[in-house]
Amino acid sequence: MTSTKILITQKTGETKFAEDLRTYFPDLYQFWSLFKFDPFMEEVLSGILDMVNTDAYGKIEIVYQAGRINYVNQQKQLTAKKSHKLDK
Repeated sequence: MTSTKILITQKTGETKFAEDLRTYFPDLYQFWSLFKFDPFMEEVLSGILDMVNTDAYGKIEIVYQAGRINYVNQQKQLTAKKSHKLDK
């Protein structure tokens, strides 16, 4: 096979997905690439998804040291925007 896609994958060592992401969505590619570089990036994304999916109010603090994530803090305000206790 002499497909351009296969040659690009073999030349750069990246998958077709990574190549397309880098070509069409460079900012998203850079963020996605951090998962290989920084093991705590998954914790950051998990915290963001938790806040979004639960419609939470609070903050996520990312503390860097030497260009890498040192730790991630997630703080939720449990009573924000609520007029009464929610039933479980």
